[in-house]
Amino acid sequence: MEFDLFDTTSDDVLKDERISVQKKETTIELRRIAYWDSEKEKVLEFLNNHFELEPDKIASIYKHRWQIETSLKGSNRNFR
Repeated sequence: MEFDLFDTTSDDVLKDERISVQKKETTIELRRIAYWDSEKEKVLEFLNNHFELEPDKIASIYKHRWQIETSLKGSNRNFR
């Protein structure tokens, strides 16, 4: 099921949809966002369970989080 995109959503958001994941008798509702990253020239997909934020905001949060994790990984390697 696709969401109606917010009026302020950029053209970089390719998809914003609600999906269901089922394992045995448990079903989880998730949100899948496909986002075009023009810097890396590739599509990034994000799964989360937050249905209130704009898709651009979620993509930004994930991109910044990934930069932080990459930096920490490099720091741990250099300072053992």
